[in-house]
Amino acid sequence: MTIASYYEQLKRKPFFVENAPAFIMQQFSNLLNSYTKAYNRMYNRKGSLFIDYLRRVEITSDSQFGATVFYIHKNSVHHGYCEKMEQWKWSSFNALLSDEPTKLLRQELLDGFGGREGFIQYHNQPVYLKEAAELE
Repeated sequence: MTIASYYEQLKRKPFFVENAPAFIMQQFSNLLNSYTKAYNRMYNRKGSLFIDYLRRVEITSDSQFGATVFYIHKNSVHHGYCEKMEQWKWSSFNALLSDEPTKLLRQELLDGFGGREGFIQYHNQPVYLKEAAELE
């Protein structure tokens, strides 16, 4: 189901692209709120689970796009969940380098880095652990 068809089914009115950001943010808000309520009920607690609201930033350049993709892929290493990006099973990193079928726009994304080798080279930047970065 597309965002547009889901919007139209839920709201019972035509979808316009300018409605998408607010609609998507509302869906994430609903998801996080329901998760919090269920978690609180299960563990007999009260209050929020999440520190901050979701933020979004418009990507306006190729360099910002590349930096954002790298930021997403490096986060698991940065926070110490694994030592290498390819070890994090929930990341799109491996799917982008694989030849297996995917719903990702693999070739378009790789082309943004100048191809597969450019993507790999860009992702070979050092990733600093959060604790080490906080000490600096």
